[in-house]
Amino acid sequence: MSSTVIRDCWNQGLKPEEFVEVVVKNHMDSFESIVQNLAIICGVSQEEMVLIYEYLACLFQKYSNKTSTAIDLNNRDQTFGCILTFSKFGEKIFNPDIIDSIDSCKTALRILEITLTCHDNNLLGLSLTKISQSHYLPVCVAASRVLCPECFQIIQSKFENLKSNFDIKCIKNHLEVNLVSSISNDAPHPSPKMFFSDHVISVFFILFHTMFSKLYLLRLHNLSVMGFIYITLLDSFVSSPQLTKVYCLTCVLVPVLHAKMHNEMDNYNDSPQDFDIDKFIEVMNNIPDDYFKKYNISKKEHIEEFCKPYSTNTGNYLKEVLQFPSLISQILPHYKEMILSDNLDLIKRASTEIIANNSDFCFILYSTNKIESFLTILLNKLEHITDLSVFTELFFCIVSIISEIWRSGDSTNRKIIETIVTSSSNPSHTLFSLFLHISSVDPEMMNYATIQNIYNAPSHIERCCSFFHYLYFIGIQNLETLFDLLQQYPYLWISVFAWGFQTNSKDSLKIFKIKFPNYPIFSNLFSQLIIRVSDDKKFALTDYADFDTLIQQPQKLNLEIENYLNYIFGKSQAFLQYPASVFGNFIMCCHCFSAMNREKELVLLIFDIVSKVPDVYGNEEILEMMIGIISSTMSLVFNGNSEKAFIVIQSLLEFLSNNETGIREVKLIVSFCNGMITSMKEGFEERIRYVVDFCQSVIEGTNKSQKISIFAYYFMKVVIYIKPIRDLIPISAFHIFNLNGDLKASIDFFKMKADSHDNLICL
Repeated sequence: MSSTVIRDCWNQGLKPEEFVEVVVKNHMDSFESIVQNLAIICGVSQEEMVLIYEYLACLFQKYSNKTSTAIDLNNRDQTFGCILTFSKFGEKIFNPDIIDSIDSCKTALRILEITLTCHDNNLLGLSLTKISQSHYLPVCVAASRVLCPECFQIIQSKFENLKSNFDIKCIKNHLEVNLVSSISNDAPHPSPKMFFSDHVISVFFILFHTMFSKLYLLRLHNLSVMGFIYITLLDSFVSSPQLTKVYCLTCVLVPVLHAKMHNEMDNYNDSPQDFDIDKFIEVMNNIPDDYFKKYNISKKEHIEEFCKPYSTNTGNYLKEVLQFPSLISQILPHYKEMILSDNLDLIKRASTEIIANNSDFCFILYSTNKIESFLTILLNKLEHITDLSVFTELFFCIVSIISEIWRSGDSTNRKIIETIVTSSSNPSHTLFSLFLHISSVDPEMMNYATIQNIYNAPSHIERCCSFFHYLYFIGIQNLETLFDLLQQYPYLWISVFAWGFQTNSKDSLKIFKIKFPNYPIFSNLFSQLIIRVSDDKKFALTDYADFDTLIQQPQKLNLEIENYLNYIFGKSQAFLQYPASVFGNFIMCCHCFSAMNREKELVLLIFDIVSKVPDVYGNEEILEMMIGIISSTMSLVFNGNSEKAFIVIQSLLEFLSNNETGIREVKLIVSFCNGMITSMKEGFEERIRYVVDFCQSVIEGTNKSQKISIFAYYFMKVVIYIKPIRDLIPISAFHIFNLNGDLKASIDFFKMKADSHDNLICL
C-alpha cells in the first residue's frame, strides 16, 4: 500500500509539498510504513531521481518528529536512504515550531543519531555538514543538554566514539562548527577580556582599591576571569608597587579564588581575611603558567617573593610590606603594639610612618573593618600623652586618619567616625566632634574663653578645646598672642580649622599670616577653609573636592559631575596623570547625590554627558567597560541600599524606552545595567529578574522596539557567561539570540545552562 502511494505520486509528478499533503490527508494510518519504504527507495535510487529524495526531505521538514521516529535504526536500508537524503537536503529537514521543547530536542537527536549510523566516512562528513546547516538543529541538540540530558548523553557518546574511530573532519565553516560545538564537551567560557581589558584594568583597581572587598562582581566570575584579574593586578603591582595592591592580591583575590577552586562560594565569608600562605601557594599553582608568561612574570619567583620571611628592619614597616608582602596582615597589630607601648619614641615613630602613608593605612583600616577599634586606641592614648613633640605627632596622625575617611562621604565610615567622637565627653572626643561639625558649641563655654585658661590647661587636648572656644567666642582680638600660642603649641592649628569650619568666618583666614605646620593634611584643610569662607565663584570645586564642601553647594554638583566625566571620557591630561584623584572626586560627587536621594537625576545626567563625549579611546569596548566602572562606583556608594540601585536600573530602562538612542548608547546602557546589577550583593536577584523580564518583553511580543531588542541581545550576550546570573535566566531567553540570528550564543546559552560547575580555568 505504502509503495503504491509513493509510486502514484511519483508517476503524477507531484511536488514534495503536494506529496506530503496527499499522505497527510489520505494515508496517515500508513505514515510510518510510507516513511520506511520511502527511505529504502531513497537508498537504492539513482542520483537523477532527485524528487524521491525531496519527498523524504519534505516529510522530515513538515513532520520531523513523526518521520524520524518512524525510521528503524537497526534497518540499514532505511537509515542509509535517510543519510543520502540528508547529504543532499540536510539543511531543509528540521524546522520545529517550538525550539525549546523536549519533542524538538529529541527529534534533533534522533536525526543526528540516524546520521551517525553511516559507515562511510566521506558520506558521514557530507551529511553532518548538511544537517548542521539546518539552523535550528544544532540549537536543539544543545538544548537537549537541559531538557532531555539522558538522551543527549547517549548521542554524545556515539558522536565522540565515531569521531575517534573515523577521524571525522567536518569542521569547515561556522555552521558545522556550531553542530560540533553543540554536542562537544568544550566549555564555552568567554575570553576574560570580555569583562576586563589591559587598558582599563589599572583604572579598575585605582578606582576600587578603597572599596575592593565590597565588590560583589568579583564573586560572580569564573576562575578564568578571576585568574586574569589576578595576573593583571600583579603586573600592575610589579610596575608600580603599592600597599593597596598587595592587600587586594593576597587578602581579597586569593581567598575568592581559593573558594571558587573548592566550590565553596555559597559559604564564602564576607568578613576580612588574613593572608594565608598555604592557600596562596595552592591558588598560584592552579593558575596556568601561560597567564604568568603573558606578562613575563615567573610564577616560581612570584610565589617566593610573596612568601619570603621578614628579614630586615629599615624603620618604616609600611614600606617594608612592599618588599615582604607576607607582612600584609601584620600591619595593624604592628602599629597597635607601637602605639600601646610606653616608649615615646615608638609612639612618635608609628605616628610619623602612618602620616607618611596615610591613604594606604586608611585603606587597610576600612578594608579590615578596624576603623573603630584602632581609632579608639589612638584617642585613648592621646589623652595620656604629656610630651609636646609626641602629642603633636600622634594628634596630627589621628587628624590625618579621620579627615581622610571623613572627606570621602562614605556614609558607613562617617557613621563609624561619628559614633567614636560622640561616644565620650573626653576633651579629644569633644574637639573632634567640633572639628567635624557633628556637634554644636556649648554656650556655657564662653565663661572659660580666656587666654589664661589656654595657657593653664591641664593637658594638651584640653588646651586645644580652650583655644577653640576662645576663637569662637572672642575671635582674633589678641592676634599676636594667638600667633605666639600657635608657635609654641603647633597642634592648636586644628582648633583654628575647627573654628573656621564651624563659623565659615573670613576672620579665620587672618591667622594664616603665619605659616602652618608642614603636614600634608594641612594643605587640604586650608583649601577647604578657603572655599567655604570665600566667594565660591572664585573657585572651581573640582580643585578642592571634599564631601562637606560639595554637599553645601548642591547647585554646583551637576557641573562637577560634568567636569569629572569629561576628564575621564575625554582622556584629559588631568585624568591620565592623576586617575585616582579624578575618580576619587567623582565618587565624592556620587556620595553627595546619594545623600540627597538624587540617584535618578545622577544617572540621567551621566548618560546625557557621556552620549556627547567623542570616542577618544578609539575602542568601543573600552568605552563600555569605562561606563561599567562608573556604574559600579555608583552602586558601591549606595552602601548596600538595594532600593537605590533598583531605582537607577528602572530609570535607565525608562530612559531607553522613552528616548531615541543609537546602538552606541544602547550598549552603554547595557554596561551600566551590568555594573549596577553585579556590584552589590543586596537585592542582586531582584535587579537581575527585573532586567530579564524587561528583555523577555521582546520575546513575548509586548515590546517590538528595535532598540529594546538590541538591548536585550547585548545584555544577555554578556550575562550568560556569569553563572549566578545565568541560573536566574529562564530557558526561553535563548529566543533573544534566535531573534538576532546568533546561533553560537544560543548554543553557548544551553551548554552553560546545563553546566552546574564554575571552576574551570582556561585560556
